[in-house]
Amino acid sequence: MMHEKLNERSRQILDEIKRRTSTTAYQLEFDTESAPTIFDSKVGGLPYWDPAKTYPTDSNGKKMFLLAQINFDQDKAESPLPQSGMLQFFIGGEEMYGLDLDHPTEQKDWRIVYHEKVDASVTAETVEAMGIPSNNGDDEEVDSPVFRSCVFRLVKQDTWIGPHNWERFDELTLEVAEDLFGETEAESANEVFGEDQYALLEEEYFYSENSQLLGHPFFTQEDVREEGSRYDTLLFQLDSETVDEEEITMWGDCGVGNFFINAEDLKNLDFSNVLYNWDCC
Repeated sequence: MMHEKLNERSRQILDEIKRRTSTTAYQLEFDTESAPTIFDSKVGGLPYWDPAKTYPTDSNGKKMFLLAQINFDQDKAESPLPQSGMLQFFIGGEEMYGLDLDHPTEQKDWRIVYHEKVDASVTAETVEAMGIPSNNGDDEEVDSPVFRSCVFRLVKQDTWIGPHNWERFDELTLEVAEDLFGETEAESANEVFGEDQYALLEEEYFYSENSQLLGHPFFTQEDVREEGSRYDTLLFQLDSETVDEEEITMWGDCGVGNFFINAEDLKNLDFSNVLYNWDCC
């Protein structure tokens, strides 16, 4: 166990960081064996769609592709996440995946849709007949971070800020080291823990799975939110995922996509004001 390999000082710092930042997240556990249906929680593929609703289109009038959907009737979660219904994330099929860096909250080339109720009588044939595209990663004319449609399940986890959130982890480590040991000279977590000890942390946590709802965000670059941003809650994070050596998702060069929301908006199931961003190495 990594924790047993850490020295006493490192364990104390790490335990205090966990205590200060522990929170609940719902991590995505991918199932490559199951064939996705329109009702499954999944990335890509043919989405569920209520025929009574207008399907989302991008700024050019093209129907968007499903990035991911979560069926909360099947995959139960606790508040503040929905207790039922279907939450869907759609993106445009071009190289920026719908992202407008200057206006990351404008849902013109990406969209979030919440269905309060899922109509079990809807069939895949009905959806296909509406001309709704299926993003299975096999259309060379579509730029998508989804390489293949894949079912996932939600797994409730206690999470904390680790080395994969390097910017905040550095800040916290310096704060904790000063509080516990009065240290003031170090400038990074690597200096506080020492190279060998920090390498153990990186090996254990840096490359861990980071696709989740809630919890602490992960960035390959930096947090685009300003200090005090109203977008204080990680609604959904989809990492570049490889399962059993098969690529499922890939944002640019091993990047990650994030959707942030205000805590009160999430409680009210209001998904109209969300900040979307993705970055890569």
